[in-house]
Amino acid sequence: MTWLLDTNIVSETSKPDPDGNCVAWLKACRGQCLLSAIAREYGLTIATRNVKHFPFCQVENPFDSKDSSAQPTL
Repeated sequence: MTWLLDTNIVSETSKPDPDGNCVAWLKACRGQCLLSAIAREYGLTIATRNVKHFPFCQVENPFDSKDSSAQPTL
C-alpha cells in the first residue's frame, strides 16, 4: 500500500517526545512511507533498486545502467 503522509506525521519523529502510536505506525510501514514523504517534501530523488515501491516519487536505480547517467555528489 502506498501512503500520502501529512507533514504532521513526518515531523512527529523530530519532536522531543514523539507520539508512540505514530512512531510505531511509521515503523510498521518499514520506512518506505517516511522515505517517500521526505523525498516528496524536499524534491529529492530516491536511489533504490525497488523502483516499483515508490510510484509517486522521482527514483533512480543505480543498478540499472540506463538510469545511472547522473553521478551523485558525495
